[in-house]
Amino acid sequence: MKGFPGVKTYQDYCRMDVMRKGYILLSPVTRHKAYIYDFSELSKIQEKFNDHEFWAYYDEMKKSDPNCETVQEVKRYFKRKSASEKQAINYRKQNAAINRNIYRKLGELQEN
Repeated sequence: MKGFPGVKTYQDYCRMDVMRKGYILLSPVTRHKAYIYDFSELSKIQEKFNDHEFWAYYDEMKKSDPNCETVQEVKRYFKRKSASEKQAINYRKQNAAINRNIYRKLGELQEN
């Protein structure tokens, strides 16, 4: 990413923002949002992560019973978190491109 300064900072912001708010702001002008459907569930799981005893239990269960609910819950959390963060970056870029095309088409129609 050396050739594109600021891109990493922008992507980091998108990742942090979606996990804090629970939605992706598609357009700051229209305030359109894409909500993360399971954000409340993800937040509850994330709260558990603050407990030191949780991670000790998780480590123990991961070794002794990798199919237990706690291990599977952590796995689901990080999978969904990763997907939501990826969406946060992609949705904004895609929406910006769509809006540019709409405004360009509207300008062409007004000229005719």
